Amino acid sequence: MKNSAACLFCCLLLLACASTQRTEAPSTAVPVDESYGIFRFGEVFEGQTITATFLIRNPSPFYLIIDEVETTCGCTTAQLAGQQLPPNGEILVRVTLQTAHLWGPQSKMVVLHTNSPYRPKIKLLLEGVVRERLQLEPRRISAETDQATYHATVRVTNVTDQAMQIESLTTEPAELVHATLDHQTLPFSLAPGATAIIAVDVQLEHAGAKVAGNVFLHLAGGEDPTQLPVYVERN
Repeated sequence: MKNSAACLFCCLLLLACASTQRTEAPSTAVPVDESYGIFRFGEVFEGQTITATFLIRNPSPFYLIIDEVETTCGCTTAQLAGQQLPPNGEILVRVTLQTAHLWGPQSKMVVLHTNSPYRPKIKLLLEGVVRERLQLEPRRISAETDQATYHATVRVTNVTDQAMQIESLTTEPAELVHATLDHQTLPFSLAPGATAIIAVDVQLEHAGAKVAGNVFLHLAGGEDPTQLPVYVERN
């Protein structure tokens, strides 16, 4: 599986509280006494939410001030800038990673910039592997053609241990990209390990036309759809 280049599809949510007393930290919290901490979440399926808790400690006799928060994704939704951690104090930082639209090995980082010359950056990492719920073969459609209509078929396999219901298929741009579940009607329940075929047609009106779009497989339960990128060019 390939790592996703679409970093904007993931979300990191940070929440924190500082105290001069010992913080009531969960047993799963990763203690961070120095400049980095790693939370390894193992293997999960795409769409699951990962939450990691880091316990930042300040063993120095000086205040540790967090000046800035930086992430490897562009969707931080809370600010920690200006947090002051007193001597021997602690702070809990909870990082939430949304795995929708991610697949393959993942390494996401939050960097806390501080006023300490000894710990100018505290790096908090979430590492693991995100598996696709629906495996698509091919994973994307990329082709050239000399025809006005390009036809492709995509094999969809349920790689989880539970049945998954495909509610609907949508496309963009809808006027140029069309998708149907071959020989099946929707909604359609796909058993564990079972395979279905999606037929995709792309309309190219004239020579030199290019179509860049997507096919979306919408699943029951309101989860984020599985996305099939499409790029076809007419010679």
